[in-house]
Amino acid sequence: MREKYSHLEKLWETLFSEVREAVVLLDEQARVNCVNSSFEKLFGYREEEIKEKCLSDLLALQEQHDARDTFENKFIKGEAVEYDTRWLHVEGFKLEVYIRCIPVVVNGQLVGGYVIVSDIKQHKKYHELYSYSMMYDSLTRLYNREYFEKKLQEMDGEKAHPVGVVIIDVDNMKLINETLGYNTGSELLKNCAKVLKNCLRDKDIIARIGGDEFGIILPGANLDNTKKVSRRLLDKVAEHGRVNTEVPLNVSIGLSATFSPEQTLAAVFNEAENDLYRDQCREKTSSDTVSLLVNALAERDFINSGHAERMSVNSKFLAQKMGMDERQINDLILLSHIHDLGKVGIPEEVLFKPGHLDRGEWEHIKNHPLLGYQIASSSADLDHIADLILYHHERWDGKGYPYGLKGEEIPLECRMLAIVDAFDAMTNTRPYRAAFTVEEALEEIRRCAGTQFDPNLAEVFIDLIEEQRLGKKNENENEEDSKNEESEDGK
Repeated sequence: MREKYSHLEKLWETLFSEVREAVVLLDEQARVNCVNSSFEKLFGYREEEIKEKCLSDLLALQEQHDARDTFENKFIKGEAVEYDTRWLHVEGFKLEVYIRCIPVVVNGQLVGGYVIVSDIKQHKKYHELYSYSMMYDSLTRLYNREYFEKKLQEMDGEKAHPVGVVIIDVDNMKLINETLGYNTGSELLKNCAKVLKNCLRDKDIIARIGGDEFGIILPGANLDNTKKVSRRLLDKVAEHGRVNTEVPLNVSIGLSATFSPEQTLAAVFNEAENDLYRDQCREKTSSDTVSLLVNALAERDFINSGHAERMSVNSKFLAQKMGMDERQINDLILLSHIHDLGKVGIPEEVLFKPGHLDRGEWEHIKNHPLLGYQIASSSADLDHIADLILYHHERWDGKGYPYGLKGEEIPLECRMLAIVDAFDAMTNTRPYRAAFTVEEALEEIRRCAGTQFDPNLAEVFIDLIEEQRLGKKNENENEEDSKNEESEDGK
């Protein structure tokens, strides 16, 4: 029992000392027994200065001294008291406070009680912050979805007409967050919010209604007006993109408007969402997205080696040698640039570790095709090669990852990329080893044909590289002969 009461005592002591409000414990004569630190901060008195004194003697204004019946006298009678008043700080300035005085009665006898004092100004501040959070989005400073939906309902009740609704979605936000980081994504959203807001009238309502989605209500706008506003918004977004090229801002847009007072704004909003979906499904250029990803990978990996550029050149030559069509060649070149997209999720201390990787670190590495697949699948520009990213580390003998596919189960583009990637990796210096010579690299590819690599493709690639080397050798010899002839003519 002693232990139980000791624990309870500790709990009450902690509550008393840590609670935000100012708290005073009173004895049965309504005199101060002790105060907490919040009280000392609020009024500037230390506990020893006011112990065994009446709070009204210290804190009440002169005109309040005749009204003690509202506080100490009622407390002594065992009556609870609550009211707003003004009390004095130790330095003489006035504080607006709300007082709750609660007596404690045991077996019909008053044994003491406590007073809770709240700073009304501080409470107003908290209330204002709470009210703000209920209406506004903390990141963009625009209205939030709750406020947006509330305004739609209010305008519905007023039978407002005409009213236009526009929904804007920032393209590739998941991609940007996972490649460049969430801070970059947040800055892009804030910039987009500013661009959109600056295009609108004061009476228009713009809100952030989702992670990467903005909603706009245009009072008095019919469908034609709404389309004009949407075109203006797209022009301003494009203008922002031309000026700020570091992270491209691209958006999809959907719109609708009321055609009669009887039409609900909920229905208009749904139609705008459907229009947004149709816009997202339209084919869009992937150049901005690819550039974004290539830059992100360059900052994280192979920044000085030109890895992606060399890969795309050799991949194109090999694809042409294999008689692939233009679409396949373009997909292979794109894959050469972003096949390691998932590496943005690998810690740099693992990615650039000079020594051997432990088991956990190796699991990080093996997970990057799956992460790359997930990122690419989230982008309309890249989802057509997401499977190629997923399988680009599979091996001909089935000992690759993540799924252990073997032979021709592996897409042709992935089998080709595996050879091109290995050749480039071997012939360039890495943190953990020196570069191989071309002859050494080709011999290693020949040795691994039928296990790591498709044997037929390996042979084609080896022939291709040897043809290129022979062609360069002949070019160099011809250049040397030309120089010698020029030298003889000069003599």
